[in-house]
Amino acid sequence: MLRQFSLLLQSVVLLAGAAHADEGDSLWSHTYGGIDGEAAHSIIPSGDGGYLLAGWTASFGAGPSDMWLVKVDAQGDSLWSRTYGGSGNEDVGAIIPSGDGGFLLAGGTNSFGAGQADMWLLKVNAQGDSLWSHTYGGSQNDWAYAIIPSGDGGFLLLGETYSFSVGDGGVWLMKVDAQGNFLWHQFYGGTEWDAAYSIIHSNDGGFLLAGETYSFGAVNRDMWLLKVSASGDSLWSRIYGGNDWDAAYSIISSGDGGFLLAGDTWSFGVAGQNMWLVKVNADGDSLWSHTYGGGSEYANCIISSGDNGYLLVGSTDSFGAGSQDMWLVKVNSQGDSLWSRSFGAWTTEAGFSAIVSEEGNYLLVGYYGGSTPWGPDMWLVCVEGSGQPVEPGIPQLQPQSFELHEPHPNPFNPTTVVRFELRVTSRVSLWVYDTAGRLVETLVDGWREAGAHQITFDGSGLPSGIYFAKLTAGDYGQVQKMVLMK
Repeated sequence: MLRQFSLLLQSVVLLAGAAHADEGDSLWSHTYGGIDGEAAHSIIPSGDGGYLLAGWTASFGAGPSDMWLVKVDAQGDSLWSRTYGGSGNEDVGAIIPSGDGGFLLAGGTNSFGAGQADMWLLKVNAQGDSLWSHTYGGSQNDWAYAIIPSGDGGFLLLGETYSFSVGDGGVWLMKVDAQGNFLWHQFYGGTEWDAAYSIIHSNDGGFLLAGETYSFGAVNRDMWLLKVSASGDSLWSRIYGGNDWDAAYSIISSGDGGFLLAGDTWSFGVAGQNMWLVKVNADGDSLWSHTYGGGSEYANCIISSGDNGYLLVGSTDSFGAGSQDMWLVKVNSQGDSLWSRSFGAWTTEAGFSAIVSEEGNYLLVGYYGGSTPWGPDMWLVCVEGSGQPVEPGIPQLQPQSFELHEPHPNPFNPTTVVRFELRVTSRVSLWVYDTAGRLVETLVDGWREAGAHQITFDGSGLPSGIYFAKLTAGDYGQVQKMVLMK
């Protein structure tokens, strides 16, 4: 099942950047593939300065199409590739670090499993060697679009199911442990067709699922946001849209307690299909929305640009060189368009995912050269960025719990570092008190993203003695003692 191929690096598409490139200008690009079709759906840092591109290939592997994992260096040069699959078709929806030096690929297979197609989870090591895999599904078609850490050592797979849906197709959320063993699952949807493509942690230990619905809403399909608990129980859902087709393909936190949903709309904007960005609060209430395009655009992905702005990646038929080009739109925190760039040739191109590099440039993946006799190629485009990386190095799994660590050094004079971890994005208060219970200093008071944080406390203006750092995050609270010795 696992085979290695040397890549046929077909071209470095002529998007070379100038000596003094402006933000948004292409610096370089690479295509990867063979005589048939390929595409990349996800990109992450590999942890050693390079990157991993995950998608599918029809040129290599065992069947008509296989999962394809390509390792490249910081300049996009191919280092190795691996295919995974059997006699049928396989594809990758997303790839994330497994937390132990390896990676998890989530997607679908109809070579293995119980039904026509099954959700497939594959664990590989840092060299791309397959360690184990699991299939999940019923007698019909099922597959995964996204995977995230659950926050307690396991993982959540989000996908689509035709085996277990009430209607024509429904949303499937599954929790597995670190070895991929099934723990529980939940299904969402109505009597018609519904889907969700993106999942993130909410601010209170639950999760938000973004997609589209025909079962609920106005007339045709609407953008759909579902809030579920930590155990997957449905808490509420919200519908956004008009009289035509609207959908969300990606959701991220806005950093202020709200969220941003990116996708497309036929209901608003210029006549036809427009890229659509919707801002909602923690309860899912719509705060504002913006459309972008000339009548034939959509967004597959939204990420933070690292400078209080956001990047939307997808496709445009209205601008660029060909019938369809990869499209990158940068917006500010209010959704106002700052600039946009199209990348492509006379053929068909699209972007599916993006990250910010350690140098602060933007890396976009998708496909190049579609609608040709030999099919598209996997495509990586490097774009001049703002120079502010979002998360240097390999993304880390979210902490499994809330925790306030003992300050270091302790005792201290006159400064010490207070570190804390958040399992999910939370409203945080971090105070310092003296032994009489008087507030000495407020270190943090506001929303903070899930992850590890640290802040320096300066006691130079205080007398020697015992002090207490108190952290509250939602319902969580913890106190640590620290000793100032002068």
